[in-house]
Amino acid sequence: MNILLVYPKPNLKFYTTHSFPLGMGYIAAVLEQENHNIFILDLNIHSDNLEEVLDKNKIDITGIYAKTVHIKSVWKLCERIKKHNPKIRTVLGGPHPSVLPEESLNFSTVDIVIRKEAEYSFKELCINLSQNKVLKDIKGISYKSNGKIIHNPDREFINNLDDLPFPARHLFNFEDYTKFNTRPTWNTQKNTRIGTIITSRGCPYQCVFCFHGVHGYNYRYRSPENVIKEIKLLKEKYNVNFIEILDDNFALIEERAKKICELMIKENLNIKWTVPEGFIRADKVSQDLLRLAKQAGCVDFWFAMESGSQRVLDNIINKKTSIEQIKETAQIAKKEGFETGAFICIGNFGETEEEILASINLARSLDIDKCQFTIVTPYPGSKLYDELHTKNKLLITDWDKYSPYENKAFFEYPEMTKEKIEYMYQLAFKKFYFRPSYVLKTLKRKSTYTNFSLILKELYHFLFSKNG
Repeated sequence: MNILLVYPKPNLKFYTTHSFPLGMGYIAAVLEQENHNIFILDLNIHSDNLEEVLDKNKIDITGIYAKTVHIKSVWKLCERIKKHNPKIRTVLGGPHPSVLPEESLNFSTVDIVIRKEAEYSFKELCINLSQNKVLKDIKGISYKSNGKIIHNPDREFINNLDDLPFPARHLFNFEDYTKFNTRPTWNTQKNTRIGTIITSRGCPYQCVFCFHGVHGYNYRYRSPENVIKEIKLLKEKYNVNFIEILDDNFALIEERAKKICELMIKENLNIKWTVPEGFIRADKVSQDLLRLAKQAGCVDFWFAMESGSQRVLDNIINKKTSIEQIKETAQIAKKEGFETGAFICIGNFGETEEEILASINLARSLDIDKCQFTIVTPYPGSKLYDELHTKNKLLITDWDKYSPYENKAFFEYPEMTKEKIEYMYQLAFKKFYFRPSYVLKTLKRKSTYTNFSLILKELYHFLFSKNG
C-alpha cells in the first residue's frame, strides 16, 4: 500500500524548535518492513503541497500525528484529504486522539484512531485494510462501523524496545533536521549537526500535570548496546556530532545510564549530547553518574525543580521530591562542570502567590544558568485536566492555545485571578534573568552572541508579549 505519514504544524504564536519526528520515524520503519511504500510530509519543514503528494503517489492511507495543540490543524487536513479523494483512509495517532478518540471520530472525515503506541497497531491495520478484512480484532484502535464508534481493546505496550527497528531516517530529508538547531541550550558552536534518539518509554511517577496516555506508567528501556549502535549510525551515516536524547527519564535506572556513558567513552564516540526534557529527577541524582556523563560528552544538565514550595511538591503536584534534594542536585551538577537548567511550573491549582514567589526565589538562590518557567497546562488525559474538567474550572477550550509558552492562564484558581497568574509568570522571568549579576555573567558567555537573535525573540515573548 502507499502510505503517507504527516506531521502537522501547530497554530502557535511562539514555536522555535522542531526536532526529527521520532515517532513517525519508528512507524515508517515498521511499515517499511512489510514492504509498504512510505511517503513523508512534515509541514514544519516542507511546503504544504498535500494534494500534490496525494495525487503523485496514489496514496491509500494517511497517518497523521496529533498532540493537543495540533488537533484542529489535523481535522482541517483530514477535510482536505477527503475532499481530494474520499477513498483515502485517514488515520490519527498521538497523545490527543489517544485520550479523546471519539472527539476526532465524530468528524466524518476521520476514519480510524490508533491509541497509545502505534507501531504494531498501524502495521496490523495496514495488513487488514490491504486484504479488506474486518477491523474488530485489531487491538489499540477506535473506528466507525454502521454509524457507531467502536473501541477495540488496548494493545499491550512494547516491552522489548530493542525489537523495534531504528527510525527510518532515510525516508526523510535528514539535512533539514540537522540544520534546525534553534534551542540555545546547546547551540554554542557553528556546524552543529543534531540527531535525536529516545532510549526509554514510560514513566512510573504520577505528577498531576503529566499525560501517560501514549507510553504508560511502565518504564521500558533499550539496552545500552542498542543505544550505542544507533548513535554510531547517526555519526557514521549522517555525520551527526550532537545527540538530543528525548527521554522523560533517561537516568531512572542508574546502572543502565552509567553503562551507556561507559560505552560512549569506550567506543571513543567523541560526540556531544544533552537530555533537554530533564536528565533525571532531583531525588535520583548521583554524583558518580554525572561525572561519568560529563566524561561521555554530556554538555548540560536540566532537571525538574517544579516548585519552591514543599507543600506544592507534596500535596498539589505529587512530585514527591524535597527542596533539599533540589538544592543538592544543583550543587552536584555545578560541581561537575555542567551548564545547568531547571524547569519551574507557575500557577499550580491551589498554590498561593507566596508559593510562586518561593519558587522564583529558590531559582534565584541556586547556582543555575537557566530556568524555564511555564504556566501549568492541563493537557487532556492528565489528572489535572480531569479534575478541572469535572469542576468546570477550565477557562480555555480552544486546543490551538494549549501550549505552556503562550503566556496564558488556563483555568480558574482558588487563590488568584488569571491576570495575577499571568503577571507572576512574566515576573518570574524578569526576576531571574534581569539580575545584574546574571546579566554580567551572560554577557561573558560565547553562546550569548551565537544565539543573539533567538535570545532577543525569547526575551520579547516571555517578558513583554501580551497573552492571547
